[in-house]
Amino acid sequence: MLISDSRRALFVHVQKTGGVTVQSVLEQALPDGRKLGSNRHATLAQILRKEPGLADYWSFGFVRNPWARMVSWYDMVVRFRAAAERGSPGETGQLLGNAYLRKVAYGYSSFEEFVMCGPDEFPRLRTPQVDYLRADGRQVDFIGRTESLADDLRHVFDHLGLPFPDDVPQKNASKEKVDYRERYTPVSRERVARVFQRDVDELGYEF
Repeated sequence: MLISDSRRALFVHVQKTGGVTVQSVLEQALPDGRKLGSNRHATLAQILRKEPGLADYWSFGFVRNPWARMVSWYDMVVRFRAAAERGSPGETGQLLGNAYLRKVAYGYSSFEEFVMCGPDEFPRLRTPQVDYLRADGRQVDFIGRTESLADDLRHVFDHLGLPFPDDVPQKNASKEKVDYRERYTPVSRERVARVFQRDVDELGYEF
């Protein structure tokens, strides 16, 4: 989440949609950028409850193919676990202090089990992305997509009257470029389709 009062803009950060990259670039371009509380993944509804005046700000967020998003979510935790096992103090501390990370890292034997069981155990793994971007019958003004991140981020900068940076470094990305579809069985594919049916229907995503 990032708020700019000078530009009257509000960025809603949906997990695993390129939001760390978006926020990093915005923070460099918006010196007055501020957060609202400690929940960086607060929904639009949560944000507006805390600060109703932001309802008049131009708001935006990013979404991602639900099947690719689940792979990204799982692989992030696997990287955390590998770093912790190498003795990295940062990742070790996060795994010890975060029940969700610890469960995914050590409680699921495979990606398949993560997909089949995780959404039942953790609300963040079953919350439709569209729910992050709506509040009281309204929706954010612009929804970008991870699949077209650079072009959609350029649209955000153009709307805000900001020069687009020459380089947009991708944060938190896996170095392994594997087709996410190869990770799924027919059963786990269908599971994601059911859990994120609203994202599939309303955002037009396909496997």
